[in-house]
Amino acid sequence: MKTLIISDLHSNIHALEAIWEIEKDSDQIICAGDLVDVGPYPKEIISWVQDHNVICVKGNHDSYIIDFHDSNQDMTLVNNKNEFWLQQNLDQLDQNDIRFLKELPETAEIEIDDCLYGITHAYQGYNVILGSHAFNKFLLDKFSNSAIERIIFGHTHRQAICHVSKNQLWVNPGSTSYRSYLEPEDKSTGSEYMTLIDGKFEFKKLEYNKSILNAKINNSNDALNQETIEIALARFPA
Repeated sequence: MKTLIISDLHSNIHALEAIWEIEKDSDQIICAGDLVDVGPYPKEIISWVQDHNVICVKGNHDSYIIDFHDSNQDMTLVNNKNEFWLQQNLDQLDQNDIRFLKELPETAEIEIDDCLYGITHAYQGYNVILGSHAFNKFLLDKFSNSAIERIIFGHTHRQAICHVSKNQLWVNPGSTSYRSYLEPEDKSTGSEYMTLIDGKFEFKKLEYNKSILNAKINNSNDALNQETIEIALARFPA
């Protein structure tokens, strides 16, 4: 069995479609959250996730969109650079899209190759689990099933696999969309994800054509201010 593991899609459909062109022989897809925000294609991402029956949990940026929608904030008063993307995304989403985001679970469980996996978006901010004690405590706090041996995270935009005991490990596939701002020295611009085939993980990186993505960002100046556009274009150099 082949499982495609992705996370932090951030409204970037071009990266996701480039990955799928290579990995479309996957039997199932797992996503560790953050479908939307900080990218120009939220509706396309939600539709893709629905059409491909992705096993998906809710990320913090998905919650930001929900909270911003429910706040009924006057969009003409937006002046926080972090809110410009929220506005741009919300302008494209309908009530069915919002309902889908709201109904995403905080956690999920799945058995793969006789091993039980837990899926959630984040551990504790940008911290990582460094030992078996912390792993077991997190299981008790976050999941209802203490038999889980492996956890799939997202959030940090950093690819990693960490064994904390003989049978316990956590996995982060990285972000399909962009690299972590916490590591400005990392100049890579491709997508990151993982595959799991018959119990074996493989780290994947993929460069893709960003010209259409950049054009979409440049043409979003009705919703985004110039600073937000420049930050976004720096993340996705053509």
